[in-house]
Amino acid sequence: SIPFDQFDPAVAWGGTQYFVTWTDLRTPTAGIYGTRIDANGALLDTAGGFAISATGERPAVAYNGAHFFVAWGDVSKGFLDADIRGARVDALGHVLDSPAIAIATGTTNDLSPAVDALASTVLLVWHRTGDGNLYGARVAQDGTLLDSSAFAVSTAVGAQDWPAIAHDDTQFFVAWNDARNGPFQIYGTRLIP
Repeated sequence: SIPFDQFDPAVAWGGTQYFVTWTDLRTPTAGIYGTRIDANGALLDTAGGFAISATGERPAVAYNGAHFFVAWGDVSKGFLDADIRGARVDALGHVLDSPAIAIATGTTNDLSPAVDALASTVLLVWHRTGDGNLYGARVAQDGTLLDSSAFAVSTAVGAQDWPAIAHDDTQFFVAWNDARNGPFQIYGTRLIP
């Protein structure tokens, strides 16, 4: 058995294998770990997986057609000043972006990213605790950040959090918890990459 906590799992299918990521407490700060699993359910990496980031929580993962893309809330500056970061992981389990790709950094507290990929574009959407709104950014298949400033996904009155993303052949659909009318309800919008 593994003598440390692991939680917040996320999983994606990459055409020939699954990739599972999670928050891991084996180090003094929470980190992001992952492991590959083949189509028959066999573990491809050693028990406990491998490190993607030494600091982070609540990962999300998608497959962009060439690599897995993992996003997380980076807590290296503290749990009240988190950034959104990401990294590509190839089919052999190599982390391709070290240091990680800085997606949303600064003095805001950005958490709980959702991620999905359409063709060669990765879309990330996350919650910013300072204003309670949802923001997004796109990353190209080669790891290039396509939006140097995050764009607003929803800025309605009231808290908006816990986004989820899916796609069809041409667009993304983002859904989230939304308190604009008092109690939380589910809202959504389409986004064209």
